[in-house]
Amino acid sequence: MEEKNRFFRFLNRMNSILLALAGLAILFFIGGNLFFWPRYFEHPAAGLVHVEQADPNVSYTFGSGLSTLDATTISLLDGTSEAVMVLERDRNDRYGSFSSEGRGPSEDVNVLIVNAATGRSHWLFHGVKQSIGGSYPVHPAAAAAGATPAVIALLLAVATADTNHDNRIDRRDDESLYLYRPGMDRAVKLLAAKGISNVVQTGPEQVLVTYYDGKTDRLAIFSTADFKPIAQNAIASTPD
Repeated sequence: MEEKNRFFRFLNRMNSILLALAGLAILFFIGGNLFFWPRYFEHPAAGLVHVEQADPNVSYTFGSGLSTLDATTISLLDGTSEAVMVLERDRNDRYGSFSSEGRGPSEDVNVLIVNAATGRSHWLFHGVKQSIGGSYPVHPAAAAAGATPAVIALLLAVATADTNHDNRIDRRDDESLYLYRPGMDRAVKLLAAKGISNVVQTGPEQVLVTYYDGKTDRLAIFSTADFKPIAQNAIASTPD
């Protein structure tokens, strides 16, 4: 009988230990969501950028930047005296894995250009009513051996209007291609389109762009000297 009681006491102790470990695991999981997840927002724009908007579930932050530039909060454009800071729009205000909504996808809505020599700054676009879907740095014809090639221009795929009528401007709306060259005040529209699918610098003097114009897919080639079109043609759609 004594052996039997000892066995059951052992089982009770093991159950207590397992329940305690399970409780600690749950507390650790909840604590991780509460204390670590919100730290994704490390650079709030509040106090630095004045944005008039009525939606309480929308916030603006200086994010990790234009993906193809591998920018941090502020990143120099190689070979220039300019740096970029990317303003992101974040939707929803709930955090952690227990949220029914979660954090909505971030959208790049504007780019602040900072002159690292003078400290002056300006925005590439007016306001926050646009969505920047992609950015593509353009480099000069030649660079010294071992040197990081300078950025002579940025090409940006940007949606500027609510073309699908869902009451927001995001990457699902029509995109056009915009050009910014260091020293310019604003980005300017280079190519009107419904969507930009590829931007590739194919050589030291040319940039190739594929896009959709609402009827067919097209290909355009631009000179990196003045960004005037060299050629524009429909892409052959039928393999024959």
